[in-house]
Amino acid sequence: MTPLLTFLTRIHDPAYVVLALVALGVTTFTTFFCIAQGVRGGGGASQRLWLVGAVICAGLGVWGTHFTAMIGYRPDLPLFFRPEYAVGSAAASVGGLALALVLAARLPERLRVIGGGLAAGGAVWSLHHIGFSGFSGCLVQFDWLTSGLALVICCVGCGIATNLALRDRAGDLLHAALAFSLAVLVVHFLSVSGTRITFTAVWEGGYSRAEMSRLQYGEALLFGLLICCLTVAQFRSMVRLRRLELAVRYAGDGILILDPRRRTVWANQAFETLSGFSFDEMEGRTPDQLLAPPGDMSDEGASGLLRTDRSGPVTATVRIRKRDGGVTWCAVNSTPVRDSHGRLELLIETVRDITAELTAARRLAHSRAVELRLTRFAANTADLVCMWRPEGGIIWANQAFLDCAGHSLDRALGRDPDQLLDLTEPCSEGRARRQETLSREGRVIFEAQARAETLWLSRTDLLHEDEDDGACVVTICRDITREKMRERALHDANRQMARQARHDLQSGLPNWRRVTEFMVDCGETGSGFTLILLGLDDFRQVIDTFGHVSSHNILRRAGEALSAEFGASCLVGRSGGDELALVLPDTVNPEDATTALGLRAIEVLQRSIPTSGGICRLCASAGIRVVDGTGTVMASALVKDAALALQEARSLRKAVAIFSPGLEQRNASRIRIGAGLVAAVEQRAFEPFFQPQVTLEEGALVGFECLARWRIDAQTVHEPSAFLDFAERGGLLVEIERMILARALDSLRDWRREGLAVPRLSINASVQHLRRPDFVTHLKWELDRRDLAPPDLAVEVLETMLITDEDDPAARNIARLHDAGFVVELDDFGTGHAALANLSRLRIHSVKLDRSLVAPLAHDARMTAIVRAILSLARELDIAVIAEGAETAADLVRLRELGCRVVQGYGIARPMSAEAAHAWLAERETALRRIG
Repeated sequence: MTPLLTFLTRIHDPAYVVLALVALGVTTFTTFFCIAQGVRGGGGASQRLWLVGAVICAGLGVWGTHFTAMIGYRPDLPLFFRPEYAVGSAAASVGGLALALVLAARLPERLRVIGGGLAAGGAVWSLHHIGFSGFSGCLVQFDWLTSGLALVICCVGCGIATNLALRDRAGDLLHAALAFSLAVLVVHFLSVSGTRITFTAVWEGGYSRAEMSRLQYGEALLFGLLICCLTVAQFRSMVRLRRLELAVRYAGDGILILDPRRRTVWANQAFETLSGFSFDEMEGRTPDQLLAPPGDMSDEGASGLLRTDRSGPVTATVRIRKRDGGVTWCAVNSTPVRDSHGRLELLIETVRDITAELTAARRLAHSRAVELRLTRFAANTADLVCMWRPEGGIIWANQAFLDCAGHSLDRALGRDPDQLLDLTEPCSEGRARRQETLSREGRVIFEAQARAETLWLSRTDLLHEDEDDGACVVTICRDITREKMRERALHDANRQMARQARHDLQSGLPNWRRVTEFMVDCGETGSGFTLILLGLDDFRQVIDTFGHVSSHNILRRAGEALSAEFGASCLVGRSGGDELALVLPDTVNPEDATTALGLRAIEVLQRSIPTSGGICRLCASAGIRVVDGTGTVMASALVKDAALALQEARSLRKAVAIFSPGLEQRNASRIRIGAGLVAAVEQRAFEPFFQPQVTLEEGALVGFECLARWRIDAQTVHEPSAFLDFAERGGLLVEIERMILARALDSLRDWRREGLAVPRLSINASVQHLRRPDFVTHLKWELDRRDLAPPDLAVEVLETMLITDEDDPAARNIARLHDAGFVVELDDFGTGHAALANLSRLRIHSVKLDRSLVAPLAHDARMTAIVRAILSLARELDIAVIAEGAETAADLVRLRELGCRVVQGYGIARPMSAEAAHAWLAERETALRRIG
């Protein structure tokens, strides 16, 4: 490599060498580009233009390369160039290369490479030697061995370039240009290496290096002009190709181009849309790999190209699998494209979707078959079918229509089908409306009666428009007489069921469903309404007295009386077994007015109702819910509110109660308490609270009353009023009382062991507990377990449950308590209906004056007289008296003045837990020891 560079730089100017190489590269690229365009031109002036341009580019380019190198040759010598030799070398270059191109195009395929290579190699070799022979004042001597070797190498290189150029492939053209460039370089530099120059005394004239450079500039300008012309021609060709490409890309039919190995080269947008695959997915792959339907290996594959010979265009109908899995039918035209040598270059397929055409053809055939079947069906169906024209009457009718009309086809032709069937027309306007609907929608369906309203028909008229025959109407009638009869019977039954669904079967009054619907209707008006829920007291006794049938009649008469009283706009319904609901559409805001409505309804129910068994009068309580009409009516919630108000009225023994949010909150609280009551019993969350009973004179402790408390947490304790009703209804009251008894007796035992003096405890006994057969036995068992005696325990019985029947289990247990030595006390004396004779008969040891008798003593003289009488009577019967509810010092003073010996209340101490009671006792014992 180093000797070569040294050789080049010693005998050549490096700048000119580089310039010559650049010129050679441009020359060879332009030459073979023009040859490629000429080969692909397909004949005509365009092809000749490209080939002439190739000859000129090659001749002038090689000549310019050669003389550029010669200008840079031996820069140390004053060389001159004779113009005739320069022109001769150019002519030799252009002529020789033109001859080489003609030979390559005209000779047979086997000789064209040899002929073209020899002509081109000779032209390049001649150009070099003629140019070197043109030095003025010099004797140029060539080494013919070296020159011959350069000629052989140049001819071989040009032959190789000719062979590659004739293949007309992009890669081969590049290789051809490289081979030709190497041939030119070998000729010049190899020949130069064997050339010797000797100066003579004779100077024959010529151009200097500078003058030859200017000549080279002109040649370069001419060459550049030629390149510009060729560029313009190429641009025009590219514009035409671009237009053609756009036309093909956006053509309506799909176009697919394949190479000779059946791989996808290009696809237009229509084919991408048709197949669902993008060109990137199809490029380089055969259509069978993407578009062949599964299992389709017949002669008709995914593409007509793959199963046809390549001799000429072929058309086939094939199935193509789309990307989404669907299959479409396409008409494929496959056309082979060959190059100038007859070799298969491309295969162009035009694909057109004919699925719609095939489907239309199948549908047409199917429609004709269906039309034939329908004609047979219409002729033999049991329905009445006819065809008629609005202006010309019947043109065809089936046998069923003719039988119904009672005419033959000949007599029916041209007549109106309505007249033949004797259709009952409600009015002329109805017929006009049907005609209008038929014209607008093409179909009208209606029902009509025929034969003097003895036959019902369901009729369908279909309008058919025909360009040749005009408008025709197809009428289909079906006998629906039986269906109409069943429909009428079903309608009557539904109406009866609807009434039964909204009315009480026994009383005939609107039932709860009708009441709720009426409330919703009233709420939608926005004016509000008033719901009065009337609960009948002791209705069970009414049923027992008058019987079920008469009691239901009584309810119906009561509802009628309420309706007559409050007007036709109200609704009275039965909401339950012993409840009536009265809904008044108007809202009454003042509470007094609302209460007056409830009392008025109760007064109506209290009127005499005559029955077969006698006169009946009903007693009732009322719960009222007022709805202002501003919100959405929730019937179930409103009834729940009214039921709460009714429950409140009954519990307070009031005639009327009006619902309020506070009532709902109290009820919710009670429900929460009731829900947790069972768990509280299982967790033994109940404990006794102790309230001391002392004497007024001495202040001595008589005992403790044990009061039940429900412990929620360290700070929260519920009193009996919060859970007593729930415990009684849930059957838990006895278990709670026994739990309180056990824990209270445990405390009594512990206190006495510690030396604290507690004479006895008092416990409350409910009627359920008192009536148990094992009541007394259980008390004894609890006392025996703790080494306690019956006198240590007092059992309090409420006055309101005092028993008058000696056979009652409670009365027997009270007697057993007395016989066993227990103390029996009558609690809340003065609030019930206890007969004084019962005090002696039941052998009560003591009575407890209720707080309602003690509180008024300070200011009520009549109550003072009553209490004084009770105390006097008790002394006569040897019954002790304990005053409850002594809360103030005034109460204690007044009771002392009246002679009451034992008191209990906040004035002494509040109810306290076992721990607090223990502390209270300890402090009391300490104080007594200090005093005495």
